[in-house]
Amino acid sequence: MINRTNQIVELEDDKQYLILRQVVYKNETYYVTTEIFNDGDDFDKNLTVLKESTEGEDTYVTEVNDPEIIKTISEYVE
Repeated sequence: MINRTNQIVELEDDKQYLILRQVVYKNETYYVTTEIFNDGDDFDKNLTVLKESTEGEDTYVTEVNDPEIIKTISEYVE
C-alpha cells in the first residue's frame, strides 16, 4: 500500500482533493480529504471521504456517500 498522505488526487469530474489522512478499514483504503480550488490556493473547510478501488492494474478513487462509512472513517481521525 502506497502512503498518499499530503498528495493531491483528481477525480474524473476534475475536482482536486488534498489527502489529509489515509485509513484502512475492513481491508479497504479510504482517504480523508479536503477539496482544493484555484490550483491549491483555496481549500474547502468540509472534509470529504474518498475510497480507493483497484480493478486489474488500474486504481480508482471515488467519493463515499454512505453515511455510516463516513461516520466510521471520521472517528479514526479524531
